[in-house]
Amino acid sequence: MQTPEDEPPAPRRRKKQWVMPDGRPSDVPPDEEPGVRMRRRARLAIAALGVYFAMSSAPAFHTPLIRSPAWWLYMLSVPLVLLALLVGGVAALVARRRAGEGASWHAWHGPLLAISVAGFALFLVSLVLLSIVRHGQPLGSYAARFDGEVWRLPSSAEPVHGDLSPRQKMVGDLIDNVLPGRTRDEIVALLGPVAETTYLDGTGRDILYPLGLERGPIAMDSEWLLIWLDGDGRFDAAAVMND
Repeated sequence: MQTPEDEPPAPRRRKKQWVMPDGRPSDVPPDEEPGVRMRRRARLAIAALGVYFAMSSAPAFHTPLIRSPAWWLYMLSVPLVLLALLVGGVAALVARRRAGEGASWHAWHGPLLAISVAGFALFLVSLVLLSIVRHGQPLGSYAARFDGEVWRLPSSAEPVHGDLSPRQKMVGDLIDNVLPGRTRDEIVALLGPVAETTYLDGTGRDILYPLGLERGPIAMDSEWLLIWLDGDGRFDAAAVMND
């Protein structure tokens, strides 16, 4: 009679293995490997950073944001995000260096460094985009086409709750497309009486028009359009300044 000791051992079940995209074997499915999960999360983080930095140009298309405290909190958060990206990138490089020259990248080293590098690249792209939509003028200056009748209204430079004044929204188009080539008399006939004040006299400006309150959630100063004329009395340059 066969005893339990004489029975042959049960065959061991072979542990299933998967092959990773780089050809090495793994005990977990490719989608569940730590490195794969980290890379997936890194791609999502980079996409989120792209949206985050692109928001810097949003007030050019929706001017009420300029008066919103949330917008200025966003602007204050940008340096903190850049600092976090810098710290993350340095941490990944230091950890890699400590692991030794022959060691492979840890699951989080590469993705974290990729997030850091991509984040700074996206920040630079957002600066280029911001310079394009601003055209050298404050955000929101191109929100409307110039309209002489609206500009000459007494209320066109008055504060608008939660938004820019009508003059502030059209001043960009005025500077770029309307004022060039005009004489002083033509400018005054188009824009109305010049502001009689000593504000910003030190700039050497020839003509001054009020635009409204300065841009921002807490507006304490006024914003002005300064116009300079050349030797022939024609438009030479213009700028938007606060007093």
